[in-house]
Amino acid sequence: MRKFFNLLVIVFFTVNLSAQTKEEPSGKLSGNFFIDYYYNMQRDSSLNSLPNKVLSGDEELHGLKIRRVYLTYDYKYSSKISSRFRLESDETNFTTNLSGDKANKFGMFIKDAFVKLNYFKSNTLWIGIQATPAFEISESFWGNRYIEKTIMDLRGAVPSRDLAISLRGNIDSKGLFKYWVMYGNSNAGLPESDIYKRLFGHVEISPVKDLSVTLYSDYQFKKSISDAFKANHQLSNNILTSAFFIGYKKKNKMSVGVDTYYRIVDNGYKLSNKYENQEGYGLSAFAMYYIKPQINVFARFDRFEPNLDNNSKGDTRNLYIGGLCYNYNEKLAISPNIFIETFEKTGNIDIENSITPRLTLTWAF
Repeated sequence: MRKFFNLLVIVFFTVNLSAQTKEEPSGKLSGNFFIDYYYNMQRDSSLNSLPNKVLSGDEELHGLKIRRVYLTYDYKYSSKISSRFRLESDETNFTTNLSGDKANKFGMFIKDAFVKLNYFKSNTLWIGIQATPAFEISESFWGNRYIEKTIMDLRGAVPSRDLAISLRGNIDSKGLFKYWVMYGNSNAGLPESDIYKRLFGHVEISPVKDLSVTLYSDYQFKKSISDAFKANHQLSNNILTSAFFIGYKKKNKMSVGVDTYYRIVDNGYKLSNKYENQEGYGLSAFAMYYIKPQINVFARFDRFEPNLDNNSKGDTRNLYIGGLCYNYNEKLAISPNIFIETFEKTGNIDIENSITPRLTLTWAF
């Protein structure tokens, strides 16, 4: 670890010395907002007791919802060194633990806080709270983050941020192969309190223009769990997540993609007399097409299966998303869209689909 720290110090001072040319620092403040008007058209009476659901809230509930707010400050020290500080809030971040006139107001948390060093050609070193390698590429092809997260983010398979050190760059001179490796705390929002970390790896392949293929994997080290069936015996509880994405897009014309992941939790499924690994997957396919320069239509299908074991029933979820978007310009858009979520039977009981149409507005500055 000491050798690794020394290497970081050498890289930092090398970059700093090489950047001692006359450059004017510059900063930029920006923001982004997602707001919905929604109507819960249909819900099953047992919805509140169901796990792993995307759509929540009672039937006929409707109203306005601020789903996401970003406030970002980017500061460029030189062509070699830059930084970002970002605050975020969403509908879950209310200060409900406070009383009086401070209650029920939006709270903010730190989303990004990192320094980026361009240390060699197209290679960069990142230090701080930053994006993980899991779905940045697939999200750019989906192109509708204001509508919904990509599947790994939505299902919590991989966090969108970690307090980490990462290296990114091109493997070859043409940029056909790109890498991204990261070593993180596996918890960006809390002070570090244990020895268990997370390793991330990502390779992007662009064999032809407008086509990208990504291979991703991460390994999360976790504290061992006690074996309920054997005294004084500990079991591994580490998690391996692997993912594959392929996407093709033409700017302002069309975009298609398939995003899938597979997750293995060591001894994550407890049976009546033993533990087994919990294995599950997520699959997402989407498409977007511009019918006019400012108008596009989009559709997406997600399938989520958290546990493939034959003893685990009633937990498969399907999500259908569709809509139309009018882009007033690059910073303002409005979209009527609809979400439909279906559920696997629980025993012999059918579960009614959840249906929520929305009108979504996003703007940036």
